Amino acid sequence: MKLLLNSKGFGIVNVLMAAGLVSMTALSVASVLSKQSKDQSEFMLKTQVTEIRRSLLSAIASDSAWQETLTRNAVMRCLSPHQKYCGPNQTETADIILYDASGQVFYDGTKTTGGFRIDGLPCNTYSASGNDNCPVKASLKWRAACATGDCSQIENFISLSFVYSPSSKEKKFPFNARNYGVEEVSRIKISASESPVLECARKSSFFIGEGQSFNGYVADTTGCVPYVAFQGAKGATGVAGMAGPQGVPGAKGADAHCSTP
Repeated sequence: MKLLLNSKGFGIVNVLMAAGLVSMTALSVASVLSKQSKDQSEFMLKTQVTEIRRSLLSAIASDSAWQETLTRNAVMRCLSPHQKYCGPNQTETADIILYDASGQVFYDGTKTTGGFRIDGLPCNTYSASGNDNCPVKASLKWRAACATGDCSQIENFISLSFVYSPSSKEKKFPFNARNYGVEEVSRIKISASESPVLECARKSSFFIGEGQSFNGYVADTTGCVPYVAFQGAKGATGVAGMAGPQGVPGAKGADAHCSTP
């Protein structure tokens, strides 16, 4: 049976198989590019959340910024240990607005729709049900413990946590929010006078609080854990792909004819 040939001498089977190989190659390239794009977005997300965390803790550590925060948040004006959020045995916490040293809003933790984009810029369309354009939420909580009846001596406690809530499946990267949060800790330990945030940074570490741990790393006596603790586990090597189909044998050449001299 003769093979059907096109104008260039290729059999239809050859053409179909070549087209199939091209399609498979195109799909493989598209898959690789898609994974690279997803990996880059995931890396950007984790990098920006780390930077947001650092910025918030730095503002909390600043004495001048903290004074503005105390002055401008009515809920933080403790006059008696019997006030809500002010008693030594209080466990309930309040969302607060964090101000910078100039009295400008640094981060409004009271807005339910306030959040951050994957690139770290602030946004106002966060939704617990998911929003790709504003998927990161930082929860900043405060409570106090008055040591005297008039609250002239008071200790402030801060906790920080993150939520990542995208809407599309493509944006749902592995994200362990506990790796970036700070369990309730006295502000004294993150104040500018002691500056554990800066101390940890000098040791190529992050401050999470003494006695805290995650990803198998336990904070040292200054509350620091190494940067590597924030890196996700390396995935297993993927299964090798199947071998491609064997090529079609070439057409048999014509027999040579020798003439007798």
